[in-house]
Amino acid sequence: LGCIYLSFRRIHNRRSQTSHKSSEYSRALIKNPCAPFAFSHNLPIMTDHILEKLYTILQQRKNADNEESYVASLYQKGSPKIAEKILEEAQEVIDEALALDKAPNDAALQKNIRAEAADLLFHLMVMLSHHNVPPSDVFDILDARFGTSGHDEKAARKPK
Repeated sequence: LGCIYLSFRRIHNRRSQTSHKSSEYSRALIKNPCAPFAFSHNLPIMTDHILEKLYTILQQRKNADNEESYVASLYQKGSPKIAEKILEEAQEVIDEALALDKAPNDAALQKNIRAEAADLLFHLMVMLSHHNVPPSDVFDILDARFGTSGHDEKAARKPK
């Protein structure tokens, strides 16, 4: 996958006990194709994952004029409107999936389901951003569940 995991070790000068950032950076790269970019020592998180990039832009849109930004207009209308868009997009994904069941090799339907899935992910990201939930928090939950049977994971959840 080509992901890179960055691990920073504090390198101290014996006399001053200060960290040498340039030494840290020069020794930081460790290939790990399963992890997004990560940093320790309270350094900023950087990633090439499209959902992280999207989240950053969506957070910036919180300061935009709702007349000029679609996302800002959704934020202004709040969770009910964002939820309406999520439901609309989810239904469109379902419709395309059901059509693909009937014509699994239809290139146009395959293109449509990809586009509708992107729309659904986009609006889900708008909701998460609206509530300041970064994708990394969701990835952490998925990662914790990885390798666990869906039945076992669901049974382990606390009842609501």
